[in-house]
Amino acid sequence: MIFDIKNEDQRYKARLVIGGHRVNSSGYNIYSSQVDNLSVMLLFLIAQHLGLDIMTCDVSNAFVTAPNSEKVWAHAGDEFGDRKGCKVEIQRALYGLAGSARAFADFLADTLIRLDFKPSRADPDLWIKRSETGYDMIATHVDDLIIVSKTPQEYILLIEQEYALRNVEPDPSYYLGSRLKRLDNGKIQMNME
Repeated sequence: MIFDIKNEDQRYKARLVIGGHRVNSSGYNIYSSQVDNLSVMLLFLIAQHLGLDIMTCDVSNAFVTAPNSEKVWAHAGDEFGDRKGCKVEIQRALYGLAGSARAFADFLADTLIRLDFKPSRADPDLWIKRSETGYDMIATHVDDLIIVSKTPQEYILLIEQEYALRNVEPDPSYYLGSRLKRLDNGKIQMNME
């Protein structure tokens, strides 16, 4: 069990982490969705040009929402009390496993596909959907989502049916190391840190 304090909002956090350093990770497809910075900048330009709304959010406890795609066995640690030392099968994509980021990315991709989004050919972590109001886009960066649409709140509601979301922000002031500010003339000012 790992205990930590998140710097950005000073909240306490506990995570069950498996000792992935003890697992043979050869043969794992290690991947984590990381939308390209250029794609994010283009999203903001498109939003500005077409007058689209922007919303961001984080998937809470992202990895453990996804099933573990590999057979992994471990010994229960101290936090399991009487069952310490028992052999357990890891059924969720716990932090510390080589394949967890990939398992979550695949799980989220399945959700976006069910919502009729398709990955961009230029950036597989930029998802696009043609809708009645034009184009809707969702960029994924591990567990951080940015939604650009005429109605991004509709997608937030649909995604919330499958995932617990936090930090849901309409017209965000910060995203992936960039400060954002919508000016009075509708333009978006972006300062990368």
